[in-house]
Amino acid sequence: DLPLPSDRDAWDEGAAAARLAQSATSADGRSAALAELGTAMNRAYGVDDGDLLAWWQERLPVRR
Repeated sequence: DLPLPSDRDAWDEGAAAARLAQSATSADGRSAALAELGTAMNRAYGVDDGDLLAWWQERLPVRR
């Protein structure tokens, strides 16, 4: 039941980062795109919480 964010530009940036992560050909490229995704989604929802972003990133699966 999470509402869509009001910042559509940040939402679009997050969607683009998600597509980049999905098509990444390296683990570093995927990690960078996912970091961008998390940052954009925080912005889209009006959240400025580095601890939340770090918490989320620590739980991402690592691909080699």
